[in-house]
Amino acid sequence: MSRWRFTVSSGTGPVEVRSFVRELADALTAALAHRGATCEHVVTHGNEAAPHSVDVIVESFAPAPPGWLGTHVIVAGLRGRRTRKRWFVGVAAVPLATVTASELYSADVTLETCRAGGAGGQHVNRTESAVRATHRPTGISVRVESERSQHQNKRSALIRLAEALTRRTAERNAAAASARRASARFVERGRPVMTWTLGSEGLVQVEVHERAS
Repeated sequence: MSRWRFTVSSGTGPVEVRSFVRELADALTAALAHRGATCEHVVTHGNEAAPHSVDVIVESFAPAPPGWLGTHVIVAGLRGRRTRKRWFVGVAAVPLATVTASELYSADVTLETCRAGGAGGQHVNRTESAVRATHRPTGISVRVESERSQHQNKRSALIRLAEALTRRTAERNAAAASARRASARFVERGRPVMTWTLGSEGLVQVEVHERAS
């Protein structure tokens, strides 16, 4: 199961469109749940009822619901009864790191012994004291042969593998945070994937555009 952050944002849009952000985030959460995703938590940036962006963090076996990623447009008279306005909100998704060091002792890790090389005397060269630890889901592998004992090398290999996975998790989370900030700032105007209207009964989807398929 993968973890995703879905960001619903008005970008630099006006205050009037932010109620659409809230409504759209709620609709997206419902669509994700319908596809079997588990919502971990929702982060609201700004006013709870009218935020400038919302992050929905989910665990899911399936990808995003079809047609949701991209620009959504709402057509409504948000600035007066005589005019109908078109406001744009973006929906983006970035994967979050799923591997942590605590998972090292699960069935995801393969430990292999092999003959150590280099200096160290006949005992080191004749016995398979070196250890290679591989985290199969990520393909990250470390090899340790610095100790004479296979047990000590196994322990060191798991520690170094944990360190490597921790660095990978930090790098992926930093990249995801950067992508989140970028998606929250920029919303494409035009070429929407869906068109909505916001009436007295709430948000209503009126059209799914061809590019969303």
